[in-house]
Amino acid sequence: MKDWLSLLACPVLRHPLKKANGELAPETNSSPAITYPILDEVPWLFPDPKHTLHEWRERSLALLNHLDGEIGDLKASASETESHLAKTRIENLRLLKIRHFEFLKKTLEPLKPSKVGQKGALEKSRAFGYRLPLRQGLLGYFPNLIRDWSAHFEDENRISFAAVKDLIPSDAETVLVLGAGGSRLAYDVAKAHPTTTVIAFDLNPILLFAAHSLNRGKSAQAAEFSVSPKDPSRPGQIVTLEAKLGSAPNLHFVFGDVYHLPFAAESFDVCLTPWLVDILPRSVDCLLAGISQVLKPAGRWVNFGSFRFDFSDTAENIGHDELTERCLKFGFSQLTRQQLEIPYLQSPFDAHRRFETVSLGAWDKTGNTENVIPTPIDDRAVWIQNSKLPIPALPVFQSSSATHAVMALVLSLVDGQKSLGEIALIVAAEHGMSEDDALEATASFFDRFLNDRRFREFT
Repeated sequence: MKDWLSLLACPVLRHPLKKANGELAPETNSSPAITYPILDEVPWLFPDPKHTLHEWRERSLALLNHLDGEIGDLKASASETESHLAKTRIENLRLLKIRHFEFLKKTLEPLKPSKVGQKGALEKSRAFGYRLPLRQGLLGYFPNLIRDWSAHFEDENRISFAAVKDLIPSDAETVLVLGAGGSRLAYDVAKAHPTTTVIAFDLNPILLFAAHSLNRGKSAQAAEFSVSPKDPSRPGQIVTLEAKLGSAPNLHFVFGDVYHLPFAAESFDVCLTPWLVDILPRSVDCLLAGISQVLKPAGRWVNFGSFRFDFSDTAENIGHDELTERCLKFGFSQLTRQQLEIPYLQSPFDAHRRFETVSLGAWDKTGNTENVIPTPIDDRAVWIQNSKLPIPALPVFQSSSATHAVMALVLSLVDGQKSLGEIALIVAAEHGMSEDDALEATASFFDRFLNDRRFREFT
């Protein structure tokens, strides 16, 4: 097996990385100096590692506080009901939430800050610097983690691995799994190819930290919440998560952004993308460019999962033939393609049964095109790419300017002393509103602000 750290590269400068003082840093001096932390043996290789770490920490703390509040609310609700049956149902849910809270708190322990950072600078970078995808919440794919490592989903995991295993060459030295999530598929690949270096890559701390812990032989008790419970008095159950085949020492984990892959050029024999291509927020060309860059000549891309794009730009909602057409300019020729119907998250405790028609395809990097090693694709507006062009006065900017001016005013007035009514009076004076309208608008603003934040962070 290769020294897996030699596969890593700076996601910004593309320079090789060296390990020193428990961190990774580019071998070539850069200005300003940048280092990448290693959290519980997992490299943290986002383009802006400090800001991203701060944001995930903040999201994690907000999530745990939110769950703690829910647990308290359920306790109060159970004590207030006169129905014994309702009390039992609510108490069952509360106990599940407590176990869920305990699992998440332990899993997220590597994110716990060791010291207070420069919060002001980090808050400013949130507005102007690199940011995490808004649609990526901590719990968005938590059911998949349960599916990957609990015993009653073994058939689904077996079917998924059987679909891709013959497409991974037996002599592959390095395999990269992009969007690995709960990482069971990466684990199965590593166990089937014990002399192959396999890297599971994702941006979600809960999924990757949990998978890393399980791969080290540490089982865990987690809460599985039923989507549609057969018995409403049992909204879920406690399940054991474990890697039953034992540790895969050739499986490694890396945090990062799929659009800033932190790997050396031409370093992988296989790139596997499970359930990824159609959930990404940018043109599929951006993904193809990155995959082509990190694959060796004659390397192979294997895609497995759903295939339904949902962009506002209809031109990007491509079909299978269009994907193969786009692959050509990145040096790929199609090896195989098929559709399979497989069970998806079919828990024996749920009343519903879901099957998914998924796509399975493989493309070899033959290099029989003009752009074998493409430059990164930039699908941003031309005036963003070229800073010398004027920014068009789009209606959305004009309306958002007025909206954000009001938001900035309201938030700046929050000092821990003023009441909602006092803030509403200032808003009324500044914007020519009646006091009643200003009070209603300000109350609505705070309610939506808090609820929107919960939606972004917990879905």
